[in-house]
Amino acid sequence: MEKQILIGINEEHGKVTVKIELKPCTRPVKDWITLLPVENAIRLSICGSMRGCCGQIQDQLKTMKFKQLNITEEELNRLLKIWDEWHLNDMKPGTIRQEKRIKEKAIQNKPQDFYLHCRQLLEKENLLIDNGYEYGSQWLFAPLPDDVIKFLNEFPSSPKTANRSALFVKI
Repeated sequence: MEKQILIGINEEHGKVTVKIELKPCTRPVKDWITLLPVENAIRLSICGSMRGCCGQIQDQLKTMKFKQLNITEEELNRLLKIWDEWHLNDMKPGTIRQEKRIKEKAIQNKPQDFYLHCRQLLEKENLLIDNGYEYGSQWLFAPLPDDVIKFLNEFPSSPKTANRSALFVKI
């Protein structure tokens, strides 16, 4: 599944769109709980676009003021939460326990070498190696919850535009 959603229109950035993809993983993956291979794994990718910026724009969207919002605020907040938690769910550097411990520590100001910082934190907590897996030694897969898949599949796509310039509006 692939869809483009017109989130809304912002005074400064024009049209704000989000592209959502749910696709089969193209490489072998291991589950972040069991560390066993996963068959038929589905990968989530979300990418935003607005005038002057594209990519991982969810932080900007959290505080953005829209002059026109094409989805409800509740839908936007749920999408942003899913984006933060599940984007690239096939690229988790840690097991579920390792990732949970890092999240519990709620590192607000991420240090320059966040990876090294996480390893040091986990080492202090005796979690650098969890069930034989060393944090960051490979990418692990976190299966998407059914309610996340349902929400994304049911989210209405915006009409396809004829060309790229149609994504932007003059204000």
